[in-house]
Amino acid sequence: MKWTDSQKRLIRKLSGILLLEGVAAPVMPQLSEFTTVNQEQESYYFPIETLRSKNIDLSYFTAPGKGPPGKYQVDVFVNNERIDNRLLLFSADAKGNLVPQLTVKQYEMLGINTTAVPAIRELHSGTVITDISQYAAVTTRLDMNRLRLDIGIPQLLLQNRAKDYIDPALWDTGMPAAFISYDLSGSQSHHNQHNRNSGERRQFLNLRNGINLSGWRLRNYSTWQHGHQGKNEFNSLQNWLEKDMVSLRSRVAAGDTRTSSDGVQQLT
Repeated sequence: MKWTDSQKRLIRKLSGILLLEGVAAPVMPQLSEFTTVNQEQESYYFPIETLRSKNIDLSYFTAPGKGPPGKYQVDVFVNNERIDNRLLLFSADAKGNLVPQLTVKQYEMLGINTTAVPAIRELHSGTVITDISQYAAVTTRLDMNRLRLDIGIPQLLLQNRAKDYIDPALWDTGMPAAFISYDLSGSQSHHNQHNRNSGERRQFLNLRNGINLSGWRLRNYSTWQHGHQGKNEFNSLQNWLEKDMVSLRSRVAAGDTRTSSDGVQQLT
């Protein structure tokens, strides 16, 4: 008999459960002991009497997409767009499907306009919603094989956000660091005039330096050149300090800098 990929995945899952329960290898069932109940729905029956333990519940593995409740590291997709990879807690609903245990705040961060749902609007932001489909026309589906959680939100319940919007709660000021970025170039020339050989050598160095500390960013742009007759020249062209103001959705900067020309004329 030729086993399908779904049957092979089921066997691998069972093997992991047996090892976790401490069942010895000799009691591992043979492939012939699996019986197909419904080939179209990929549902299988496993003779529990072949196991010498009564604490193993195999009902979680008799259909694709199901599994025991618990925490899973999953890729989160909202309307088929990948949002994040998170460790989430899942519980089983009345049909045995795994549903995520997310708070009202977490659903807001995923893009749901909770104020448009009366049943959710009155809940505290930290309240855990066991099954979001009981409150709104939102669907969740966990693909156990790919560890992918798909959340479907109708357009009516989506927040009005710009493309590639990132919630300020996810902003990161970065880690303390100091760095130097440089670009060094040089040239050398020779020429002969009136039987006299002469030459010239030049070097040019660009320096972009910075320090990050407690959300503040100090930047410097300097140049150095070595030119005619061995002269050295160093210039510090720009120095500025900046910091993001999350509450104002803006950035404050001081020093040798200028505003962006996207919305207003430049001010230096």
